Amino acid sequence: MSLFAVAGVSGNTGAAVAEALLSIGHGVRVIVRDAAKGASWAMRGAEVAVADLTDAPALIQALRGADGAFVLSPSRYDIPNPIEAASDLGHVLAAASKAAKLPLTVVLSSIAAQHTAGTGMIKTNNRVEAAFKAAGANATFLRAPYFLENLLPVLSVIQEQGLLPSLIDPDQRMDMIPVRDIGASVADLLTGMAAPAPVVELHSVKPVTMREVGAAFADRLGKPVHVLALPVAGWADAVAEWGMHPAIQAEFVEMYKAIADGIVDWDGHQALYGRTTLADWAGLILDR
Repeated sequence: MSLFAVAGVSGNTGAAVAEALLSIGHGVRVIVRDAAKGASWAMRGAEVAVADLTDAPALIQALRGADGAFVLSPSRYDIPNPIEAASDLGHVLAAASKAAKLPLTVVLSSIAAQHTAGTGMIKTNNRVEAAFKAAGANATFLRAPYFLENLLPVLSVIQEQGLLPSLIDPDQRMDMIPVRDIGASVADLLTGMAAPAPVVELHSVKPVTMREVGAAFADRLGKPVHVLALPVAGWADAVAEWGMHPAIQAEFVEMYKAIADGIVDWDGHQALYGRTTLADWAGLILDR
């Protein structure tokens, strides 16, 4: 049985990775800033390592001896310089992965991470990738598309009002993935079930539109769900309601403009495909 270190288990994505690895019988060492946040994982047989991802010595210790690791740059919405912060964190993650002599580190990245500018918050992933490349660490960048979980904040609006507010054109077809498919794909890469490569692009089962997302919810709810497309002129005001730092609001507006302009797209690297259909995901979310 192999042992894999997993960061970010307090969030959806890291938790999905740990779940996937445990479900197929592998050992997991969760990396948490507070031991209390690892208690539920310890009860399931996971090791718990306490380390802040910005603390290189502690992180090296948490990674040492593992057969591989999953790391990510956690989303920060309360700071004025998220791109710079991601770059700084990327250098720590890369140096620690190399110092710990990990055979493989799977790094969560994003579609369009190949671009250095013009993609808003996606630039954080570009900077993390650059840090790993500069360090020469053994890494696979798993570039994921739009997270379906981004819709969870408006789930009550969907259920109660039959409306799906969106900054994405209702008929723009794009890959959208649930975090559980990210978890399964990371597990496949770490365990050798999927061949690691410098960059792996994680596609959804098939590209979908927001109108099709609304239809999937409508089928489960038994009532119509209409996509409420927000005009570009209203994006800044809409994002401001999310309660983020103003600098980050601007990065999100830039990201959604990049999506609309087709800049957010794949770069033609090795592909993996998700396993969860849109209908199945809508059912899981509504029935939980």
